[in-house]
Amino acid sequence: MSRKSFREFLSPRDIAANCEAWLRRKYGRSELSQRRVLFIDTLLPLPWYGAGHSRAHAIMHALNDNGWSITCFSIEKNNVSMPVIRTDIPTSVKVVRRGRATKFKRLLFGSTTTLARFLIGKVFAYDVVLVSRFAAIKMTGGPLKWLKATNKNCKVVFDFEALPALGERSRQALGTGGPRGTAETRIREQIAEVSWVDAVICNSAGDAHELRRLGRPDAISVSYLADPTPTASDFSKRRDFLFVGRLMEEGTPNVDGLVWFVNEVWPSVAAQLGSDVRLLVAGHASEWILRALQSDSVQFLGAVPNLRSVYDQARVFVAANRVSYGVPIKVLEAAAHGVPVVTTDEVNSYLGWRSGVDILCSDESPAFAQACIRLYEDPTLWHKIRAEALNRIDQHGERRKFLSLMNGLTTRSHDCH
Repeated sequence: MSRKSFREFLSPRDIAANCEAWLRRKYGRSELSQRRVLFIDTLLPLPWYGAGHSRAHAIMHALNDNGWSITCFSIEKNNVSMPVIRTDIPTSVKVVRRGRATKFKRLLFGSTTTLARFLIGKVFAYDVVLVSRFAAIKMTGGPLKWLKATNKNCKVVFDFEALPALGERSRQALGTGGPRGTAETRIREQIAEVSWVDAVICNSAGDAHELRRLGRPDAISVSYLADPTPTASDFSKRRDFLFVGRLMEEGTPNVDGLVWFVNEVWPSVAAQLGSDVRLLVAGHASEWILRALQSDSVQFLGAVPNLRSVYDQARVFVAANRVSYGVPIKVLEAAAHGVPVVTTDEVNSYLGWRSGVDILCSDESPAFAQACIRLYEDPTLWHKIRAEALNRIDQHGERRKFLSLMNGLTTRSHDCH
């Protein structure tokens, strides 16, 4: 039998009819009684990857804490050892390691995606597939549609993560400063391409509003899912400024923001506060960034698997992104760890926080520098901003809404087990 005729012979209906009993034997009743999710992203949810992966890490932990059985599937290769992976991903979470496809899988799917091969033998292994980022669902849409056709109870949730830039400053900085309608058209096209998924989430309330307005009325915001855990050190024990973010690709919002801050803002801050003040930069950084920006007062820490001790010594968190695709989760994470934030008006347009009350912000270099200096020198202002920002974390119950969505999607399928 040829490969083509074999694939036509082994239809989704045939697979569904013949695999369920085997899968029940393989997974056992105890595991099948758990809600099971396949979590697909471009990379594993390791927070120090940056670029939204800290949010993916929080989503993973929220599901794990809620009793879900989780399998993480990375589309791109992760050049990280398993012991390092396990510092941030608990052993209860399965991590897919790429391997050679079996002859059966190659016969069925030929040279198609790794995910398609992975799913053979796992047709009923998952209640929900959660896919993050548009690039990821573009690469996995075919196998996931096949999965849904085979297992009618399996639901697919798509995480837009962040929409194409809608803010005027972001669009101008990205060279897409044409009419806002152009960006909206692109979003409508993306919504149409994922019309087959069962639910949609994104990383900010503003983006959720836009998705609902532009054609996806069920979109909800999932920004920051962890509980606030403020670090213990008081104002007087802290001495550093802190910037967190991936700095590998030239022209990205993190790189643009840090270059702007170090070149146009930091000299005024350092001149006012003295030679002992330091800017700590945490995250993967390219060699050219290190050569261009590192100095006695600007120290690069590299990827830091657990930032808590760094937060504990930081007095001010700097989110200098002049370009933003939704809410930078690092702002919420810093605030949740009790470090007051100075950011741009562009970033705060997605947050919607009160400037001067929950956060300090400006798009102009002199005003941004003065905000940094005020927050660094004034303990009364520091304690006020810190307390108000902590009150802002998960103010709208996004953890509860997200878990309600995920649990609700599985109710019917679990009634059938």
